[in-house]
Amino acid sequence: MTSQNPPGAVPEALRTLPAGLPAGRLRGPDGDGGRPSSPVLWISDEPLDDADVWWERLSRLRPATGLRPVLFEFRDDPLRPGDARDGSGTEVERRFQDEWQRHRRRRAEWAALPPVPPCPEEEEFDWPDGSPPFDAWPGLAAAPPPVPEAEADDRAVAAAAHLVREEPLCHLALVPVARSADIPAAIGWTGMNGRLSAGDLSGVLRSWEDRFGARLVGLGHGTAFVSAATGPADLDEAHRLALEHYLTSPDTVEQGMVTFSEYAAGLLGRPLWRLWWD
Repeated sequence: MTSQNPPGAVPEALRTLPAGLPAGRLRGPDGDGGRPSSPVLWISDEPLDDADVWWERLSRLRPATGLRPVLFEFRDDPLRPGDARDGSGTEVERRFQDEWQRHRRRRAEWAALPPVPPCPEEEEFDWPDGSPPFDAWPGLAAAPPPVPEAEADDRAVAAAAHLVREEPLCHLALVPVARSADIPAAIGWTGMNGRLSAGDLSGVLRSWEDRFGARLVGLGHGTAFVSAATGPADLDEAHRLALEHYLTSPDTVEQGMVTFSEYAAGLLGRPLWRLWWD
């Protein structure tokens, strides 16, 4: 059931929603200068205790409905009009290389600054060094042998159950996209805190989907949860993948209370990736 529809043209896949949905509404982007905005998703009015059950059911129905399920922590996280573009337009390795060069320049500028004297009133804390150790761009993490699509989907189902029970992300949403990677671009998600555009994030997620069977499963406030059907083959490849995570979301590593190498090692066999922007 849908309790409220914003004005504007409704995408075809959102015109006929699956039967029996919990109470919910269509949502468009926010603050488009007073102009009517077209809906970009359907979202439940209330958090659902069984959102993971719904997520699995609606994921299986996707070939017939054209709608991808995604979990939200909050119903009214801001969506930006005009920030939505297809992630296929992002040249992922070039973007990572450019971001890597910017990171290296910033590190060099910081290193040239005079040291900040310690404040006697503050307790000294030895913060782990989350910065990447590479001296040159190492290239993208290699794709391991592919896994069947059904296995990647099953990993996403397990991730959805974890997010509902442990995080919890309990608002259910449906987005008319073919690939889960395209959800940020399609809805104009703003959780990256200006670090990158929604379209660029979708481009990165597409690359991870192609190489690791990744699926975007949930969106918190400034947090994206991505299931991975497979991971890096060894520790060297894990370091390359960790660099991709870092260049997408530095806070994930720098504020994770681990060193970069510890973060990389933790990616071996990890079925759920958490990206966070402060």
